[in-house]
Amino acid sequence: MEKIKFDRFIIKDLDKIKKKAYYEILQDPSIKEFIQKNNINESVVYENLGYFITYLENKDFCNDCDGYFNCKSTNPGFVCELVYDERTKQINIHYRTCDKYIQILRQKQGFLFYEYDQSLFDERLRNQVDITKSRKEVLSRIGSILNKKDVKGMYVYGKSGVGKSYLLAIMANGVVESGRTCAFISSSTLIDHLRTLLIDDNALFNEEINKYKNVEVLIIDDLGGEKTTVWARDEVLFSIIDYRSKNKDLITCFTSNYSMDEYQRAIFLGDAKKAERLVNRISLVADEMELIDIDRR
Repeated sequence: MEKIKFDRFIIKDLDKIKKKAYYEILQDPSIKEFIQKNNINESVVYENLGYFITYLENKDFCNDCDGYFNCKSTNPGFVCELVYDERTKQINIHYRTCDKYIQILRQKQGFLFYEYDQSLFDERLRNQVDITKSRKEVLSRIGSILNKKDVKGMYVYGKSGVGKSYLLAIMANGVVESGRTCAFISSSTLIDHLRTLLIDDNALFNEEINKYKNVEVLIIDDLGGEKTTVWARDEVLFSIIDYRSKNKDLITCFTSNYSMDEYQRAIFLGDAKKAERLVNRISLVADEMELIDIDRR
């Protein structure tokens, strides 16, 4: 077999590249500290340039972090760290779970159910700008709920796209961050889910509906978007909200395209008293707030 010949100029170029990389990585304070702390000599650094470069690339990603869901790290959700084995004199890379990823995992554990894009898990009240008068009222109530003040929930209504669901999703993040349990679910999903359970297993239906009755903060999104039936109105929505209206420690919030009066007409179904009864319970647990804003979608 013919021997492979390496061009001496290529080898020289590689040496130049390695020297350049060596001096560049030494400019980083954390690497400098790592080398000094472990008394690592120049030859060991040269042999492990790849690890140092990987560390620097990931460090830059972490320094410019825009939240877990925009993570550009080699291993999203993990922080790259250099480790040195004194016994073997070897350098390696270790990936530690990122604090922001841990926060996301904890948030998920606090939810009975969440029905919004996980990318919103990074959103908080402090990120809010361009606050209109009606938006300010909603944000003020969200702040009171997060601070566990003795206030009612909210019935936030308005046109599509003004940010009703978005604002209450931010509130949900704060709720689970404070250690309370929360459910953020659309009325249509809630009703469809419970209807399926009722068909399959009555005991499981009762167990599940009790979870929504007792979760510390319940947010029913897009109320009025569900398929309106007598069963949905009386056996699901009224049952849950009536129960929660008798426990002042439970917070219940809603978003809707309808005002309460409009929603009452939408759920009439030939029985004005039952429709009025449900809206009455809603008003017991939540104050009506109209959100007027531009379409932010």
